Amino acid sequence: ALWLWWWLSRRSQPADADPLALAMKLVNRGDDTRALAALDRAAAEQPTNPLVWTLRGSLLTRMEQRDTALDSFDRALHIQADYPAILVGKGNMLALLGRDQEALSHFDRAITSNTSLPELGAGARTAGTLLVSGTALTVRALVGKGKSLLTLGQPQTALDVFNQALALEPDSVDALAGRNHALNTLGNVMPPLNGSAAVPSDGIAHG
Repeated sequence: ALWLWWWLSRRSQPADADPLALAMKLVNRGDDTRALAALDRAAAEQPTNPLVWTLRGSLLTRMEQRDTALDSFDRALHIQADYPAILVGKGNMLALLGRDQEALSHFDRAITSNTSLPELGAGARTAGTLLVSGTALTVRALVGKGKSLLTLGQPQTALDVFNQALALEPDSVDALAGRNHALNTLGNVMPPLNGSAAVPSDGIAHG
């Protein structure tokens, strides 16, 4: 009966056999500490997988471990230099560290890159708070670029960038908040939508 026990035990823990899949499930549940431990396992087993390092960097950003997050994004970029999700993640981290000029170059590279995320499977798609692709990723890059431009004292250029983001995603709360910030800086205050000010979903204020 030992073979039956072995077979059943293998079937009962399919997610644990893949630390990356397990990490994605834990990220989706908000269990960041256990997700990070699973990603550390995944990094040890798959050190050349850019997705592992990208997700790890994004998670560490959320956990406010900035230097470690930056190192993860650098590891990912060393593996695949034109991966837009990495470029946006590192750009956001550079902006948080006050290095907005460097952040701009990463956002621009992400916007123009044609490289798409690999097939990640259903588990990865559920970790949408950290992993986005396609139009949503382009909007995130544009919003990051706009915020850095505001910080660098270029509100008119920032306004143009936020409008580009809104052309792609008209309901983007981050882009609407950025546009209103730019207009306010330029002296063209718009009334808040629905009677209340828009709050960026990432909770990050620049400037």
